Amino acid sequence: MTTVNPAAAATTAQSAQQQLQSSNNAAANQDFNTFIELLVAQVRNQDPLQPADSTQFVEQLATFSSLEQQVETNSNLEAIGFLISDLHTIVANEWLGKDVAIDANQIPYDGGEVKFSAQKPTGADSAELVIRALNGETLWTQSLGDTKEEFVWDGTSTSGEEIPVGTILNVSVDGYSKDGRRISSTAAEVLTTVTGVTNENGKTRLTTEMNMSVGLDNVRHQDEHK
Repeated sequence: MTTVNPAAAATTAQSAQQQLQSSNNAAANQDFNTFIELLVAQVRNQDPLQPADSTQFVEQLATFSSLEQQVETNSNLEAIGFLISDLHTIVANEWLGKDVAIDANQIPYDGGEVKFSAQKPTGADSAELVIRALNGETLWTQSLGDTKEEFVWDGTSTSGEEIPVGTILNVSVDGYSKDGRRISSTAAEVLTTVTGVTNENGKTRLTTEMNMSVGLDNVRHQDEHK
């Protein structure tokens, strides 16, 4: 996914929004003004002895009201567009360049070190941070204690093989009972840095140096995850 410059993106989005809304407002205002001119001309030129049918006149007034509301709605939509652009800029300023913690079940391996934060889950007698291939093969494990710690994986399996760049990996924190049964498996907490802000289908997402894309509801500043 392409990383964008938030300030430039916000400016471009706002400019496009302004052009679109200006076009919509111009069309609505033209219809509105044309209707008013016709209505005034009709009232001015009607025969006093045979005035316009009251029912027809009410229908015309209803149309007048509808057009008036459309103009107002377009103005409101324009204001909302500006607010969305401002929000995008605010989010970018809040997150760009910040170290964050992300709950992840899968990660794309980009060739560098991968940092995790984990601890033994409540109720488990033992636990491991586990990295697996998509076929289920266990590539690397790290035993966990009762307190949260940070761990670094260098991209090699326990057998010493280097994992190819671009490989999609499953990551989890697995809890075990005393008899060795796995009783829980949760997402791992990956530590990375935000490199960009994007918009997908109207929703703001963050991109990271690990080529991960996440929603705002699944990311925390690293100083909040401890």
